[in-house]
Formats: sequence, C-alpha cells, structure tokens
Amino acid sequence: MALTEAPESLRAFLKQRFRWMFGTLQVAWKHMGGVLRRPSGLWIIVPNVLLIQFAFTLLAPLMDGLLAWTVFVNVRSLVVYGWVQADTPMMLLGYWAFFQTVDVASAAAAIKLDGGRPSWRLFPLLAAQRFSYRQLLYWTAGRTLLAAIRGTFVGWGKLIRTGSVSLPPAKQGA
Repeated sequence: MALTEAPESLRAFLKQRFRWMFGTLQVAWKHMGGVLRRPSGLWIIVPNVLLIQFAFTLLAPLMDGLLAWTVFVNVRSLVVYGWVQADTPMMLLGYWAFFQTVDVASAAAAIKLDGGRPSWRLFPLLAAQRFSYRQLLYWTAGRTLLAAIRGTFVGWGKLIRTGSVSLPPAKQGA
C-alpha cells in the first residue's frame, strides 16, 4: 500500500498528469531503439505505451466527435425526413452497450481483486469518470504532443504538498 497526497485543484491535477504523460512518452522514446535491436519485453511495452496509452488517448476525442455527429445526423434525419437508416441506431446502441459492459465488468473485477475491503462505493464514479476525467486526459495528451513536437523543455512541475490530508486511524494489531 502506498500513501500519497492527491492534487487539491484542477490546475495541480492537470500539471501532475502532464508530467506523468510526458515522462512516459520520454521513456518510450528513449527505449525505441531497443525494440529494433533484439527480442525483449520492449517489443510489447514500447508499442503499448505509444499506441494504447498515447495514440488512442489522442484519437479518442475524434471518436467521440464521430459518435456525436452520427447521432446528430440520425436525429436530424428523423426530424427533417421522418426516417432513419434502420441499422445505424441499433448498431450504435450495440457497440455502446458492449463497451459499457466491458468497462463496468473491468471496474467490478478490479474492485473485487483489490484484496482489501472492496470499495464498491467507488463504483458509481465510473460514470463521472467517463464524462469528465477522460476529457481531461484528452487535453493533457494534446498538450503533451505539442510540447514533444516543439521540443520545449519540460521541468519537473512538482506538486505543491500542503499536508492537509488526514490519514485514517491505524488498524490495531497490524
């Protein structure tokens, strides 16, 4: 178990996430040559970091926009022409339901596998995460990409610690 002090403001949170994402990108870039030299774990790790953790985060707003556009076009078609292409809404609903099911099942599995007392009270935050946290990550990924392209110096950006976090009482006998 690791105790940490979370950022207390949105600005501090974005600064922390930028530092983490930029650092992860730097490490992946530094070890890119290792992928080409000889077979190792880098064959999996570096492409995973670049593709899943970074590129997909950059593409996600585009996918959200395409989804919103498709819904808009279908609603407009229904209002203006009185019809909708029959398979489009059902296909969208099916994909959306599938991804929501995977997301919810993954969160439930993570909570169950946590080992300690399950934190099911956190489960409803999954919906809030979908409509707020991810958009903040999209913003951070964009800023990180621009900083990397520009080649600007990125300092440590250390989080200011206030010490205002109160610790839960220690378990007796532990």
